[in-house]
Amino acid sequence: MAINKIKTGSIQDGTVTADDIQDGAITNAKVNACAAIVQSKVSGLATSISNLCSSISSVSSSIGQQANNIGLLGFKMAVNDGLTVFNLVDGVVDEFNDESGTDEAEGSNDTYCGTSDFYTNTCGVSATITSETFASTTVATSARIVVFEENVDTPTLNTDIIASVSRDAGVTFTAATLSDSGYVTGSSGQRILTGQADISGQPSGQSMRWKLALANNQVKIHGVSLQWS
Repeated sequence: MAINKIKTGSIQDGTVTADDIQDGAITNAKVNACAAIVQSKVSGLATSISNLCSSISSVSSSIGQQANNIGLLGFKMAVNDGLTVFNLVDGVVDEFNDESGTDEAEGSNDTYCGTSDFYTNTCGVSATITSETFASTTVATSARIVVFEENVDTPTLNTDIIASVSRDAGVTFTAATLSDSGYVTGSSGQRILTGQADISGQPSGQSMRWKLALANNQVKIHGVSLQWS
């Protein structure tokens, strides 16, 4: 009778070689879950993983950029309301591509992120962001401010984020009561804050300036628009 079974105890260590194993005989089910086969033993796996990671990184970067573009579009649409709804024909828009539109000497405890183009404060520390002065063609009596903001903590509008406007180069400021005009997409992330201020009682002047006072809770400010008439 032919031998078709061999007791494992009869097989000496090192006597079975790769040539003794039939091609395709070892299936996935036969590989122990704890085998810990090293990556280099699987042909092409390292390249596949590398390509996958590269693709994921590229997609993640693209999604982040598109989300930012959508946010900027929402910001600009809110700014456009100043022209079409409030008839404010004069103004400035600063998306914080750099720090040229803010007066660092007038600001305090604010931090600018040049990589992602936003200003932020430290939780629990009061900070102010103040713009440069902008020349108005007339003596403005009303102003509208649009703030492109993102929560890090949970701020209270007009307490943790206070917006104000000046027409006399920052000597006198009038607060603009901010309201939440909604998130750019969904129910979280970047949102648009808007507010109006009556500046007719300020000393006459044609040097416009905005200011944001931040306190208690950390936020990111991605842009500010000031319009007046």
